[in-house]
Amino acid sequence: METANTLELTFRKTTGPTTFSISAFRHDFDDYIYARTLDQVEDFRLIEYTQADAEFTGIDGEVRHRFSPNFSATVFGDYVRAEVDGAGNLPRIPAARLGARLDGGWNQLSGNLEYYRVFEQDRVADFETETPGYDMLNATLAYDLRAGGDGVQVYVRGTNLLDELALNHTSFIKDAAPCAAATWCSGCGWPSDPGRAGQAAPVAASSGSLSSSTTVTAMSALTLPRVRKMSGITSTASSRGSSSNGTPSARQMGAMEVKKET
Repeated sequence: METANTLELTFRKTTGPTTFSISAFRHDFDDYIYARTLDQVEDFRLIEYTQADAEFTGIDGEVRHRFSPNFSATVFGDYVRAEVDGAGNLPRIPAARLGARLDGGWNQLSGNLEYYRVFEQDRVADFETETPGYDMLNATLAYDLRAGGDGVQVYVRGTNLLDELALNHTSFIKDAAPCAAATWCSGCGWPSDPGRAGQAAPVAASSGSLSSSTTVTAMSALTLPRVRKMSGITSTASSRGSSSNGTPSARQMGAMEVKKET
């Protein structure tokens, strides 16, 4: 039976122009269940689900400053280190990430510009390869329409505007299916977060890219299962959550939904 002793310290400030939430955590697992690769021939892997004692240590957080009612800046980041007792690194653990985001709005127009750096992941398990780092630049412009008292948001969003080759270290097929190239999409929906541009539950959307892409969506923001699916086991978590760019952070590594799009 898998058991864990957990320690997590969180510091939050929720009032005033500057707010933040910073967490540090340590999870000591007994008989942690994960997918271990025993052998690999080209793209075929021999995987054994096994148990071992393991430790997860990390930090994540964000600091936001509101310069005016309509303009704010956020710095965010996350890092996790995962090891098997006496056997080195756990597989498919994401690299550290550090970024910044600007959010602004004027009347019914809003937008954001987001940049983050995903660092190289060189702490690898057997049959894994190192994953190079990359820079990600995203931008969103949205307009809120008013219909019968309810807000409807139309938006255009660009992702990976630097057109970087971005490999997701948490994926078994990272080399065959990298993250999408530079892509533009537009759509409309009801804003799930009125203070954030492009955060709409979609009614309709269109994409400006014909390239094949793999979408990875975080399905849980719970703490304990944050690395469960990364090591090959589906989390039992039922809560849903995702980061602003759809990329899982250290606090969002629960059950993952992976979808191939063309």
